[in-house]
Amino acid sequence: KTEKMSRHRAYRNKSYDDDYGSESDEEDYQLSPSSASPGSAQYMYNRAKSNNLSSFVPEESENDDALLDELVPKVYDVVGNSHNEDDVVNALRDHDYNLERTIAYILEHLSELSVDQFDMEIETQPKKTVPAKPAAKASTPVKSTTPAKASTPTKSAPVAFKSATPGKPVTITLGVPETKTTEIPPEEKKTPLKKVLQVSSDTISPDAKMSPMAEKKINRQMPISKRTEMEEKIKNQTKEKEHINLVVIGHVDAGKSTLMGHMLYELGNVNAKTMHRYEKESKEIGKGAFSYAWVLDEHAEERTRGITMDVGVTNFETEHRKVTLLDAPGHRDFVPNMISGAAQADVALLVVDSSTDNFERGFENDGQTKEHALLARSLGVNQMGVVVNKLDSMNWNKERFDNIVGILTKFLKQSGFKDSSIFFVPCSGLTGENLVERKEEGLKSWYSGPTLLQRIDQFEPAEREVTKPFRLAITDVYKALNAGMAIGGKIEAGFVNVGDKLLLQPNNEICTVKSIRSHGGAVDYALAGENVDIGLAGIEMQHISIGNLLSDPEHPVPIAKKFRAQIVTFSLERSILAGHTVEFHYQSINEAATVSALIGVVDKATGEPSKKKPRYLDSQTTAIVEIRTRNTLCLELYANYKQLGRFTLRSGGKTIAAGIIDTLL
Repeated sequence: KTEKMSRHRAYRNKSYDDDYGSESDEEDYQLSPSSASPGSAQYMYNRAKSNNLSSFVPEESENDDALLDELVPKVYDVVGNSHNEDDVVNALRDHDYNLERTIAYILEHLSELSVDQFDMEIETQPKKTVPAKPAAKASTPVKSTTPAKASTPTKSAPVAFKSATPGKPVTITLGVPETKTTEIPPEEKKTPLKKVLQVSSDTISPDAKMSPMAEKKINRQMPISKRTEMEEKIKNQTKEKEHINLVVIGHVDAGKSTLMGHMLYELGNVNAKTMHRYEKESKEIGKGAFSYAWVLDEHAEERTRGITMDVGVTNFETEHRKVTLLDAPGHRDFVPNMISGAAQADVALLVVDSSTDNFERGFENDGQTKEHALLARSLGVNQMGVVVNKLDSMNWNKERFDNIVGILTKFLKQSGFKDSSIFFVPCSGLTGENLVERKEEGLKSWYSGPTLLQRIDQFEPAEREVTKPFRLAITDVYKALNAGMAIGGKIEAGFVNVGDKLLLQPNNEICTVKSIRSHGGAVDYALAGENVDIGLAGIEMQHISIGNLLSDPEHPVPIAKKFRAQIVTFSLERSILAGHTVEFHYQSINEAATVSALIGVVDKATGEPSKKKPRYLDSQTTAIVEIRTRNTLCLELYANYKQLGRFTLRSGGKTIAAGIIDTLL
């Protein structure tokens, strides 16, 4: 851009006098200048044409426009809306896009107010001498909506410009008297574009009012007045029921889908006609015992194989809670899908099979009971309910229940759960005992605690980051009959309204919110913590992928492919060395990555580094490492967004570590 701007100045400083000789060049040299070289005619001045500056000044590139879109609003933040946009654009170009010198020039030469009259402070470098010019140079085509002066000789023909005041045409001469200017030191004349782009908006007072013209240059999620109105509305609103996101996890065949499907039927979320059809169809394929599981397992392959493969999402209500239910798969082949479901959850239900040998099979060796509990805790779940399922097959044996409670309590406390955040409920998903109500005398004889539904109602809702910039990780993309193209996911921070503008990353495309559905119904807005379906307009479906993020256009998600993190290793079959290849699981993303460097080992007791640059990492070790992903990803720091700052590492089909992002590199 620096080279291009120098060409602009060369054109503007050229002298186009009419003092031409009577004889043509062709008579003197027997050669037409237009035929001197191929294509040279386009650069020759033709007096037969109108004196249009656009014939001398090349068009600006897209990069210049993008830079102007970045800087013009920042200038308006300081100087106010009393200046015409073309004056601001010309001033920026004349000062090589240097924000500080442009603002100083406008305030000194183009503004009637002094700097002292603005109630703001701007952090600037030592004052630099600015050329004293009577007017900004023209660097735009003649069709500009404001007057502009150009430094051409006074003999040039006058050119008519459109006046800022309707009905009053303005005629100016393409020429200004020669004036003395204060020379700018060579090192200060030009500011590299990279430094221009790094000018922080923090140097502008937040109280400065942006002009309507400048505001159009920015893609805002919503108008400032709308945001203020929404913040006040959210602050004063009172909810009848708090919302929680509940994930159901556990070893394969523990009965998770049957358990929750039966509870949904008992609550009336599934009508008798639909349930009768499920029973009939499941018997026809020899899966009669899975009829309640079909409430959540909707895919044909899931019903045929009798296992959950993807995360089923539905909603129900308790007395004091609105619940988004996430039914995660239990098979080891689908642990990545389980991670995606747990990443959206606030609380969890760990379902275990209490029948003979089945609990031990799921808990010991390579069972998923342990891995699921560790993953849930690593992904931010801090409340865990344990459902001791299929206890009817053990004749409601209290000793079996107590034995399972003792084993899991010890393990969950070692995994980081507090005593007060763990509870156990005996029940049967197939018969429905102790789900919504308790009828079995064998259970009543020794258990008088709450039912599963009552226990879910006692979960504490998580703290919501409503005041932070909008963030949503996309977990589903589909075509909706009414909304057209739609996405699904959990709002991690902020809020969203119908009509808002959102930024899709990492594609960097702007889209518009067409509709919002939350908890099964259409709503005008949704808040952090809600699992929503959003209809989008202005973007093609093929441009959206699961794992993409939607954010506030003014506060985009950082993008990186290398970062520093603190991790905790699990049971390892072999040590982790620098260069170790892993699968990086982040929200719904599964990306190939490498542990590029081992920075140090952290003392668990003090939290301080105890060993620098270890050669390897063993099991149950807390360490600082550097990780490099194959592709560039949208990543958030744990310090800024806790839920978006967590990740897990897997290798060889097993989870080997979990961690939090500390620094983007």
